[in-house]
Amino acid sequence: MTLPIRRIDTVWLLLMAITIGNAVITETVEPSLLIIVIVAISLAFKGWMVVGHFMELKNANAKIKAWMNAYFIVIPLLVIIIHAFPEWIASMTTLR
Repeated sequence: MTLPIRRIDTVWLLLMAITIGNAVITETVEPSLLIIVIVAISLAFKGWMVVGHFMELKNANAKIKAWMNAYFIVIPLLVIIIHAFPEWIASMTTLR
């Protein structure tokens, strides 16, 4: 008996593959801005996929969707900024 592969199963498998790929990359490659950008983009993509396919927000209030989508823009940008400017971030967050 063959079971049909549903779209949500395909999305889940894609998310798992991206997660495993990110783990392999971050554990084996020397961190650089390019690697951080690649991981941040995949983080944003995974977030949008989760919101779109698993949280059932396609038909939700536009403001809720906007806030959720903004989250997956802001967090990857913060990851990139923190990696690009670690000394500046440390100086901004250090108690004196």
